[in-house]
Amino acid sequence: MIDEKTLQNVLRGFGIQDQNVTEAMPILLGKMEFKLCSQAPVLLNMIQVRASLGGVSRWTVTRAMQSGKLKSIRIGRRVMFSPLDVDAFVKTQRVRNFKASNCAA
Repeated sequence: MIDEKTLQNVLRGFGIQDQNVTEAMPILLGKMEFKLCSQAPVLLNMIQVRASLGGVSRWTVTRAMQSGKLKSIRIGRRVMFSPLDVDAFVKTQRVRNFKASNCAA
């Protein structure tokens, strides 16, 4: 069995952020049960994200990822998204002080 300090160092060595390491420790050490919520998907795929953003193109999502505006999770060759990250991205896209003069009459 691996001790807590060693496990923390290994996870940090893989580039996992300190907050995520802290949250994962009880689960990884078997001190807490990990349960998935069956009511909502834990991760969304590219098609689901595109649909939730109103049907934007794959390239729009890719550009948002590359610019760092939309966080993604890579699992093997698949790119997945947390619903919380998608919500955070949407909140950053809100338009403030929209001027009606910008519209064609």
